Amino acid sequence: MIYKEDIKNLEKKNEYIKKEFAKIGIKARTSSVKWDYIQSLLSRGDRSLTPYLIEVFNQGGNIGAFKSVYKDFEKNNKLKPSDEFVLKERSLNDLAEGKKVLIEFINKNTAFEFYRQ
Repeated sequence: MIYKEDIKNLEKKNEYIKKEFAKIGIKARTSSVKWDYIQSLLSRGDRSLTPYLIEVFNQGGNIGAFKSVYKDFEKNNKLKPSDEFVLKERSLNDLAEGKKVLIEFINKNTAFEFYRQ
């Protein structure tokens, strides 16, 4: 089951955690909820994100570019709904297939570098 929670609510929970830890003398640092969402989109996306990534690169490749290009692409329907990538349940078979592709990529490139020398 997938549970989607509002960004503002997640940010409030982060602040609550920081305050509660501070009460016992622990300084907690959390990452940005919005940036974590973008990272999930990048790690779980597919080739349809290519135009998005190219435009992010053209606009400087910084966090601001990721956010502004995302807003533009979403507004103009140039991108599948990001929740389709981020919140999609994955099976163990999906993960195993991704690992297999990554290992093949590494093996091919390692062999290429070895023969290139």
